[in-house]
Amino acid sequence: MLFLVAQACRGFVEQQQTRVGRKSPRDLDDAISALPADADGALRLLVSIADVSAWVTPASPLDDEAYRRATSTYLPDRVLPMLPPSLSEDKLSLLPGKDRACLSVELRITPEGDVTSVDVYRSLIRSRARLSYEEAAAFLDDGTLPEGGADLREMLGWCRTASARLAMARARRGGVNLPREEARVGIDKDTGLATVLSPYEMNSAHEMIERFMVAANEAVARWLVDRGVPAPFRVHDQPGTESVRRLDAMAVNFGFQPGFGSSLSPLALAAFERQIRTAPTAPAILAAVGKILGRARYTVHPSLHFGLATDRYLHFTSPIRRYSDLLVHRAVTDYLDGGRPLDPRPASLEARCQDLNERSGRAARAEVQARQAVSARYMRSRIGEELEANVVGVLPLGLRVQVRGSLVVGWLAADTLPDGPYAMKAGTQELVGKTRRYGVGTPVRVRVDQADEVQGSVEFSAC
Repeated sequence: MLFLVAQACRGFVEQQQTRVGRKSPRDLDDAISALPADADGALRLLVSIADVSAWVTPASPLDDEAYRRATSTYLPDRVLPMLPPSLSEDKLSLLPGKDRACLSVELRITPEGDVTSVDVYRSLIRSRARLSYEEAAAFLDDGTLPEGGADLREMLGWCRTASARLAMARARRGGVNLPREEARVGIDKDTGLATVLSPYEMNSAHEMIERFMVAANEAVARWLVDRGVPAPFRVHDQPGTESVRRLDAMAVNFGFQPGFGSSLSPLALAAFERQIRTAPTAPAILAAVGKILGRARYTVHPSLHFGLATDRYLHFTSPIRRYSDLLVHRAVTDYLDGGRPLDPRPASLEARCQDLNERSGRAARAEVQARQAVSARYMRSRIGEELEANVVGVLPLGLRVQVRGSLVVGWLAADTLPDGPYAMKAGTQELVGKTRRYGVGTPVRVRVDQADEVQGSVEFSAC
């Protein structure tokens, strides 16, 4: 991308900017660039985000509807956008060859991975290159680039360096960014059945962009806190003793020996994630970890984000898709314009944070329900098959199990388990029978008995 920065004290600066993402979406709200290292080895990373606040004014009908939705909802076969496509896929989207207003975050990153300075400013960019994750990963892994000249190749090389430096810094402090559960779905046009249902696989480009977005979000959070500007921050509580005990038991059931002890540090969590990274049960393990650790939440009080091992964090990089990011953009632009109030409405910002917590949770539940319906459609063609699975939930009357290597979750009634009857053991999340016990992570072999797409349910019996 050709990147033009227009700010009174800066003049104009031209830089390469590139968009890396999935092949199909048109709601492109972020672009990246990296500048060569200075004499001391420090390079500059730029993350530019579409300036949605310039188009969506507070208290307007468009703003009211975006606030009501809170987030774009991603279903297996379609997206329910927070903003209308005329904005999200056109006027705001960082499409190639189009000038777009942005907010840019500029990070100075030392060879050791430390961010020593942050600048946030308005910018104007024109996209010159759009790469899919697969195309970017091909360059990162073996130097293959399908298009673009030497300048694009050099810029991507510096992006690779920036990513490696941030990865080293992240490794020193620990933590893990639990991936969003997204399914790769294939539908047979003749039968309407799902023929493929598996988690999206992360490649080196996914990891690079994730590091850049996390770094930008953290940098903007610190930038706002340093200036005393209120905003919806993102916090995640440290797990208590009981949660750590449940994590340890879950890991053992999955066949790992985490040795967490009575407390959990971000480094210990990162070490565990490194163990399970390539395991076929990784999707089920990470889902269980997310449930035990609990969801992060929005609040005006900046505090610990345990999962990311940072004391300052927020969401800035997806204002087309998340209303919290739009509020953060308004906080930034209000400060740049001289400190106008964040929002003219009487409702407090903390109340809005609580609303966003509830509404984004509702959208997440809708995504799960839609995925369950597709899972049931997928399993209709596999009635009678025997599959390997792991327990992901324990209830008095049975188990929630996840098919190994997939996102399919179904019900396994306790009365189908061998060596019954079974009962919940007091003070635990286990079903205990005469000679066996089942907890989160326990491997089971199951047979597919029923699949109801309308109810979004799959029922198994024990083999």
